[in-house]
Amino acid sequence: MGIYRIECATSHPQGIAEVGDTFYISVNLCKYDSPFFGQKIDYIINRGWHRPLEKGAVEINPGKNIVAIKVDRAGTFQCNFTFSSEDGEVLTCGAGVVAEAEKLKLYFPKPADYDDFWAKQIELLAKTAPETQIKYSEFDCGLRRGEVTANSAYNSRLHAELFMPENAEAKSLPAVIEFQGAGVRGTGFAGGVMRALDGFINLEVLAHDVSINESPEYYLNLMNNAFLNYWHKGLAGKKVEECYFVEMFLRAKRAVEVVKTLPEWDGKNLIVMGGSQGGWQALAAAALDSAVSGAVIWMCAGANIVEGNWPSREDRENEKPKEAAYKNILPYIDSGYFIENVQIPITFHVGLCDMCCHPGGNIAVYNNARSPHKELHLYSQMGHEENTVIKNQMYAFLKRNLK
Repeated sequence: MGIYRIECATSHPQGIAEVGDTFYISVNLCKYDSPFFGQKIDYIINRGWHRPLEKGAVEINPGKNIVAIKVDRAGTFQCNFTFSSEDGEVLTCGAGVVAEAEKLKLYFPKPADYDDFWAKQIELLAKTAPETQIKYSEFDCGLRRGEVTANSAYNSRLHAELFMPENAEAKSLPAVIEFQGAGVRGTGFAGGVMRALDGFINLEVLAHDVSINESPEYYLNLMNNAFLNYWHKGLAGKKVEECYFVEMFLRAKRAVEVVKTLPEWDGKNLIVMGGSQGGWQALAAAALDSAVSGAVIWMCAGANIVEGNWPSREDRENEKPKEAAYKNILPYIDSGYFIENVQIPITFHVGLCDMCCHPGGNIAVYNNARSPHKELHLYSQMGHEENTVIKNQMYAFLKRNLK
């Protein structure tokens, strides 16, 4: 633990307000676990996506460490604090609130040829023989581990890591597919092993066509070179199929198809999950393959993208989206239209202080879901992160919705 600690408290800890409310946030600073009075902490208040209402500083003294925000319209409001110590340590915290969440909608209308476009993409994938290979290896704890590869559309390949209980009987195991967030990395999330120990098939899918067992330096080199700013590839182009995410989403569907071929899969439980870019892929997989039986989503990327959600957040221009550059592509890949006709159980977890995958965009996507089995969880002081409490809630949802 560092020398300093910064923390917030709010008048609306559940993150829900009414228009006309005043949203109060207090900030406290400790040094060696004792209150550190007299210090200045900078703050910025945002309404919606990066639309600053106010900037300033508060003093860490009783009664002077409170910021008040007038909730004057439907939407999200955030207050983020930053403290920089004399020795260079930077600490942040914040809190957010949403008013009349049900009024948040997707920015662009659904294209008339949306369904035709994705039907053609699925047809293209079907014409690509998967030639799936699974190289099994020994693993402790009574599990089988496999390195999975399969062909996908646009001359790309799926790469994933598989875990399941050893000596499982045919058609005995539910399955979970976890998709990776943004960046370039190998596999190795501990959650996959734990789910396999709990009786699941677990497939962790890489976001890119890269092998799974390389060094950290290898992936860092790819991120800084071959995959530098991959999220902008084709985003403002003329042809949807040239957008990098189309290729990624078809790999997500191929991952579902691979699980369906496993003799141990029970044939009815196939839950997709992911955070940020992983949540985006999970929703795409659910939309593109009816075998998916549930979805666990947190901090979803690609959510109402034109309003500033990742991956377009770097291109926001104050109040006006870059409509001319984005309107040809974004509606076809937005999470909001993947989720629209998915009728499976869905749990959606949103941090109201998320400065990467904006909460307003996430709520708009959730609102567009027509599933009768959907649930929304809001966290006033969560940013682009997850914690043990949220992980436990998501796992409970997963277990609760097994058939």
